[in-house]
Amino acid sequence: MHPLARYTQRAREFAFKHPVFTEVNIHINYWIISFWLLGTIIFFYDRALLGFFPDVPRIHYWTPMRTILVSGFIYGLCTGLIRSLIIRRRLDKLSTIGRVMIESLVYFVFFILVWRVGFIFSEEIFTRRGFIQNYDHFLDFQLYSSAAFILYVFFNILLLNFILQINTKYGPGVLIPMLLGYYKNPEIEDRVFLFMDLKDSTGIAEKLGHIKYSELIRDCFGVANYVVMRYNAQIYQYVGDEMVLTWEKRTGITDHRCIDFFLEFQLAIRAREEDFMEKYGVVPVFKAGLHVGEVTAIEVGVVKRDIAYHGDTINSASRIQDLCNVLGRELLFSKELKDRLEEEGRIPGLEQIGEHKLKGKMVRLELYSINTDEAD
Repeated sequence: MHPLARYTQRAREFAFKHPVFTEVNIHINYWIISFWLLGTIIFFYDRALLGFFPDVPRIHYWTPMRTILVSGFIYGLCTGLIRSLIIRRRLDKLSTIGRVMIESLVYFVFFILVWRVGFIFSEEIFTRRGFIQNYDHFLDFQLYSSAAFILYVFFNILLLNFILQINTKYGPGVLIPMLLGYYKNPEIEDRVFLFMDLKDSTGIAEKLGHIKYSELIRDCFGVANYVVMRYNAQIYQYVGDEMVLTWEKRTGITDHRCIDFFLEFQLAIRAREEDFMEKYGVVPVFKAGLHVGEVTAIEVGVVKRDIAYHGDTINSASRIQDLCNVLGRELLFSKELKDRLEEEGRIPGLEQIGEHKLKGKMVRLELYSINTDEAD
C-alpha cells in the first residue's frame, strides 16, 4: 500500500475512535503553528528596526516565544473543545454562515482572554528586565498590536474553517494526500463498497410530498452518519435516497465491519421507530448490496473537484443492491466478500441465496444474505 494511502487509512481509523481528541489536536497544532509564525515575523521585524534604535535592549528569540507557544496551545485546546463538544452538537441545524459567525465570535472571546493572559506575562517579564521605560508607550503598543493580532486571528479562523470544511467533505486523512497530488493520477485500491437505499421510496415520496420526503431522507442519513463513525466507513456519495459507503478492504473486513454497519443502522432506525411514525407516519426500511474488489481512484473535475472511484466492483455492488427487491432481502453480498469475511471468523446468520445474473452483466454471481434472527 502506498504510504499516503496508509496514512489516510490510519488517520481515518484514529479519527473515528477518538473524534474529540482528533478535533482538539487539529486546533492545537494549527494555532501553535499560527502563533509561532506570527511571533517569528514580529521578531525578525523587530530585529530589522533595531538598526534605527541601537540603544534599545535586544530581546532573545525564546523570551516572548515561550509565552506565544503556550498561548497557542491554550487557545487551540479551548477552541477544539468548544467545537467538538458544543458547536458540533448544538449548532448543526444552523446555516453554515450562522455557525461560522457564532463559532468565530466564541473564538474571539477566548482569544481576548488568552491574549490578555499573554500580555500580563509579557508585561511582567519586560518590567522585570527593564525593557519598559515609558508605560504609556507600552499601553499604546499593547493596543495597536492587539488590533493587528485580532485581524491576523480573524483570517486564520477563516482558513481553519476552510480546512475543516474540506476535512468534513472528504473525511479524515484525505486533505494531505490531495495537496500532495496523490489522486492526480489513477491509483489502484482494493475496497469494499456498500450501496444502500430506501425501500418503496416512490410510494413514500408520493405519500409525504417532496418536502417531507427530503426531511425523512435527511433524518435517516443523519442516523447513518452516527453509525458510520463506529465502523470506520467513508461516505462516498449521496444520490437521492441512496447512500454509498466504502472501506479500504482490510478495514471493512476486520470484525465484519461492512456487514455489522448495516445491521446496526437497521437497529438504530428501529430504535427511533416512534419518532419516525410521529413525524412522518412511516418507519423507513433500507436495503443494501455489498461487493469487494479493485477500483481506480482519481481526482476529477475543474469547477468542482472530487475523488471518484471507477471499476466493475462499484457497478456490481449497485446491481447486487437492485436484486434486494427481487429476492425479498434487505441485505445481499457477493461470494467474494463472503470468502474474505470468513477469513475473520464465522459469519452469524449466513444464508446462501444462490447464483443470480446481475443487470447488464453476463456473469452470474453467487449471493449471500444474513438471517438477522440468527445473527442476533
